[in-house]
Amino acid sequence: MTIDWWGIGLQALNVLILTWLLSRVLWRPIVNAIEQRRAAIQAELETASATQTRAEALLAEVEQTRAQLMAECGSIREARLSEAAASADALLSSAHQQVERLQQQAQSQITQQRHQARQQDVRDATTLAVDIATRLLKQLNGQSLDEAFRTRLLDSLASMSATQREALVTTQEPIHVVSVATLPLHEQHALRDAIADTLGQQARIAFECDPEMIAGLELRSAHFVLHNSWRADLRSVDREMQDVI
Repeated sequence: MTIDWWGIGLQALNVLILTWLLSRVLWRPIVNAIEQRRAAIQAELETASATQTRAEALLAEVEQTRAQLMAECGSIREARLSEAAASADALLSSAHQQVERLQQQAQSQITQQRHQARQQDVRDATTLAVDIATRLLKQLNGQSLDEAFRTRLLDSLASMSATQREALVTTQEPIHVVSVATLPLHEQHALRDAIADTLGQQARIAFECDPEMIAGLELRSAHFVLHNSWRADLRSVDREMQDVI
């Protein structure tokens, strides 16, 4: 059995072309949404800046009041002068603390909103990309692709350790070979023989279908799953993108 590499290459080229077209057309709404989010954050920054300006004006007014008090205290007794200075210092300290609290609150809100906006943007973009890829990949199933997944499955079995292969063969539960559609009987026999050759002995094998895999060929048992499908690959990409957030 030979693999139609030209067919796989043409299908891969189709995926690249479609992905390029989608990136030019479908990603624009995402970019616009991100720009709108950034504009909203900028507006909040400007609001925080205005709050800070008002606080600084209050602080300047307090400083001016303190200076006036100090100028008018020349003819007042030393005790009253000390009292006025202490009152002004307390007022100034309170104003400083109020300004710092306002700045910290504004910065904390802005940072949190930026982080949440970035997380949501990445989640939305990832979900859209996976959905688009799923729809595209469903259109690319073919004989050459099935053969490629069959080869990858057998290679994965061959790369397992002898202990792992022995445990897989000696399990009491049958090994389920899962495909997107029901395999013809001659393909089932050929695949059963190929798996036996790879494992070194016959194993109890049952065949079943899982259309949600999109494309692929997987092995499943009670305590073992050999992922070998586009659904598994897309889920892996989605997890990696979520880890980046």
